Amino acid sequence: MVSPATLGAEAIVQIWERGRREHPVDRALTILAVLSERPRRELAEISVERRDSLLLAWRSRLFGDSMAGYASCPRCDCGVDVSLTAAGLDATYLAYLEKAPAESLAVVNLMSLLGLHRQFRGAAIGHFASTEITSSPGSRRLAEALQRLNAPPECVGFYREHVEADAVHEQVVRNDVVGDLVAREPHLDRDVVFGIRAHAAVEDRLADVIMASWKADETSLLRPLG
Repeated sequence: MVSPATLGAEAIVQIWERGRREHPVDRALTILAVLSERPRRELAEISVERRDSLLLAWRSRLFGDSMAGYASCPRCDCGVDVSLTAAGLDATYLAYLEKAPAESLAVVNLMSLLGLHRQFRGAAIGHFASTEITSSPGSRRLAEALQRLNAPPECVGFYREHVEADAVHEQVVRNDVVGDLVAREPHLDRDVVFGIRAHAAVEDRLADVIMASWKADETSLLRPLG
């Protein structure tokens, strides 16, 4: 395994330049193979979750735990700044796994299940569409709530940017994604509906748990933070 102390800036740039011409999946394997000094074939056989965990661990060793990013949408020209540590939370991979309730994990697990299996592509598109269609009004309420709580500007700004961006994305998803898929593969229409309903089911269940806990003046986590 390569030592972070011996990996200079030039070497890091060379690794990135080598991988930037590859597909994102191949790029991840290239970077991880160099850093871990393990064969690509061996790394290709591990789960996506395990691979991403190794990549995040290496990023932490090389650049620290703070993680910030910026992404722009080619359709709406909106940009989104992301800072995983703006709220003072632990950005370590799976840091809150043992504290999150099952209803919270189900939201993420459903996305992973649908996204990792091509046979569920119709449901994945339905889930994606439901997310985008409901995101803009939800983001507006979250931004207003965070502002009332004097949350860090980065947290408020993240959701404010989604108010405008996701309003555009909603139309793109309706016409260019869902409409195109059903036109090409009409037999997947029921799967799309299933994805929409599954998204609503897990989100509503999580909302019920959170609201019930807050009304009882309790945390919705299994154990309080800190």
